[in-house]
Amino acid sequence: MGRRPDSEKVYILMCTSPNESLTTSVLSVFAALQDANEECLRQARAAGVELTNESSTSGPEKDTIGPVEPVRWDTVDGVSCWVEAFDVKPQRIEPSVLQ
Repeated sequence: MGRRPDSEKVYILMCTSPNESLTTSVLSVFAALQDANEECLRQARAAGVELTNESSTSGPEKDTIGPVEPVRWDTVDGVSCWVEAFDVKPQRIEPSVLQ
């Protein structure tokens, strides 16, 4: 059995709207960056945003299949949607001792 890493990442999809000043909404949480990026791009297409890059898996080389960085898009009228990465550090749960 392999050793677990000290922390793992989760990717949170967030959006803001000009109608809700200074409010950010969490839309989804993902374990994989590629899934979070794809949902961010889907949100853009659903909102009618014209995207310059339709791929969430572009990398520094054509053979790269994993996403390099989280996706973000913004509109001129103030709508934004983006993916942020957060480290999750699992807490060890000790069994309780009943006496």
